[in-house]
Formats: sequence, structure tokens, C-alpha cells
Amino acid sequence: MIESVKLLTPELIVSCAGLLLLGIEAFAGKHLKSLTLTAAILSLLAALFALISMFPEGRVFGLLVLDPFALFFKFVALVAAILILLLSEKDPDLFGAHSGSYAALVLFSTVGVMFLASAEDLLMLFIALELTTVPLFVLAGFTRKVERSSEGAIKFFLVGAFSTGLMLFGISYLYGVTGSTHFVMIRQWFTSPAYASNDVLFLIGLLFLLIGLGFKLSLVPFHQWTPDAYEGAPTPITAFFSVSREAGVIVIMLRFFSDFVNQNLIGLTGLFAVLSILTMTVGNLAALRQDNLKRLLAYSSIAHAGTIFVGVVSGNQLGREGVMLYSMSYFLMSLGAFSVVTIVSRIRNSDEIVAIQGLAKENFPLAFLMLLFLLSLAG
Repeated sequence: MIESVKLLTPELIVSCAGLLLLGIEAFAGKHLKSLTLTAAILSLLAALFALISMFPEGRVFGLLVLDPFALFFKFVALVAAILILLLSEKDPDLFGAHSGSYAALVLFSTVGVMFLASAEDLLMLFIALELTTVPLFVLAGFTRKVERSSEGAIKFFLVGAFSTGLMLFGISYLYGVTGSTHFVMIRQWFTSPAYASNDVLFLIGLLFLLIGLGFKLSLVPFHQWTPDAYEGAPTPITAFFSVSREAGVIVIMLRFFSDFVNQNLIGLTGLFAVLSILTMTVGNLAALRQDNLKRLLAYSSIAHAGTIFVGVVSGNQLGREGVMLYSMSYFLMSLGAFSVVTIVSRIRNSDEIVAIQGLAKENFPLAFLMLLFLLSLAG
């Protein structure tokens, strides 16, 4: 047990920091709230140091697995959280009177992504996914005085609750058929003679699980909520969506559908390929008609989710390595693009596409960076 707790050192550091920040906001004076950003970033750096120095490998309480694949996405989640907090620093709506709550919610969602990267049990998957998304519901509507922010948050919450119900329905089927929620036990049942007599029920469970995760990943046709949530949320949180949501969900889908229940053996490869193609196509075509930068980047994230999903379609080691490389470059470029949108919004008080018209004349370095980020996203 002690060894398992030691392996969770990065998550424990970030979790304790989140609780501390909530306490600071609730009980400390306003003069201490200026330390919120410093405390949050120091905790993330400490977790990052623990992750790199320990490079832990093994299993935690039989529910989490720590391998290079999981450690890579934990690293991505921590770096993304640091960049998001730095990006939010000068936003008075975020780092204002409720800076402790804001920073704590970002930290808790980051912990959820870290757990998702290691989940090896369906119930742990559910808990980690909720820990990732529930703080995002609040963050999406953090600017309460902005009507479209509340509207986007409500849509995000309703779709999130609906998709969670579908996912739990699928998990209940899988548990009822296999007698376990652990990935290893499900794989053993899947490769046993018992599978032949319950293959239909097992497939139904997998499909509902896939639909639930598809909503979280914004795969077409489960993507309709994404543009509204992106447009309404504060821009730094919009950038956080593209990292936490996609990184967390894609890693669990890669692990479950490649290592434990290979889609090639149950005939789902064709369905996965169709979902990937539809997501890339619809995301890119819908982006052409957008006049808002955040909605444009929302459809871009949908298209990139389809591209990343190709790694799940392949279902092999090469696909996994491709996802790792693609994810790191995409997340950095996406964060960069949203950073430029944040700065432009502050300068011109608008996040419409016309806001960047003539930007090169006013701020050439910023315009040049946006060009690099967009070219990178275009591939």
C-alpha cells in the first residue's frame, strides 16, 4: 500500500495544492490571494519534478497502471496546466476575487487527466473522467456576467451528463457480461470460450461506452456542443479544453481498445475508421463558415480529434507512437493559437475573425506567431 501511495506522489501534490488554494480563498485575506498563481505553478512544477525524477512504473491498488505511455500524458497534462495558468494571469475575471477557486479547478481537472492516463478499470475510468470534466463545467461558465458563457456551460453540462449516463449504461453491460470492471479480467473473458455465447451483449456495452467517450472527445456526430462551449468559455479555459479533454479521453481509448479489447477482433475497425473520417471532414468543412476565432478553433479541435483517432483505428504500437507525437505538437500549437486569441481579445475587445485583420501592421511578432501556429495546425 505504501508503495502504491508513493507512486501517486505527483497526483497527491497537485490535489493537496488545490485544496490549499480553496482554503486560502475561503479563510485568508485578499492580500494572500496574490500568491495563488505562484502557489499553483509551484505545485505543478513540484509534481513535474516528482514525475521526472521518480519515473515511477508499476500498478497502484490494482486500478492504475504506470508505464511510459501514461507518464508521457501525465507530463503533457502538467505542462499544459502551467501554461494555462500563466495565460490566465492578466485576466481579471479569472484571477480576480475568486482566483483560488479558478486555480483549484484547473488543478483538479489536471489530476483527473493524470488518473485517466493510468486508468485500468472501468470504474476508475468513470471517476477520473468525472474529475476531469466536472471542474470544466464550472470553468466554462466562470465569467457569470457573460450570457453566452452561461449558455455554453449549460450546454456542456447537459451533454456531459447525458454522455456520462450512456457510458455508465455501457459499463453496466460490460460488468454484467464479464463479471468484472478491470481491463485485465475483461480481456481474459474476451479471449475465453464464454465470449461466443454473449458476444452481442458485450458488443452493445462496447458501443455505449464508445458513444459516451465519443461525446467527450467530440467525435462526429457527437460534436454539436463543442463550438458553443468553446465560444462561451473564457479563452484560456477554451485552450484547456483542447488539452485536458482530448488528451485524457484519447489515452484511455487507446489503452482499452488496443491493449485489452482489440477492435480488429470484434469487427469495429471499420466503424472507427468511419468515425475518424467523418470527424476530420465535418470539422474542417464546418470551420470554413465560422466568423468567430474561438468557434473556428473549436471546429479545428474537432478535426484534429478525428486525426488523433486514427491512432485508435490502427490499434497497434505504431499508432500509439503516432498519437504521442501528434498530441504533443498539436497541444502546443493549439495553446499557442489560443494565447494569441487571448491577447488580441484584450487589445481589440473582440474574438471575431475581423479582430485580427491588419494585426501585422500593429503587432508583427504576434501576427507572425499566429501564422506559424495556424500553419502548424494545418499541417
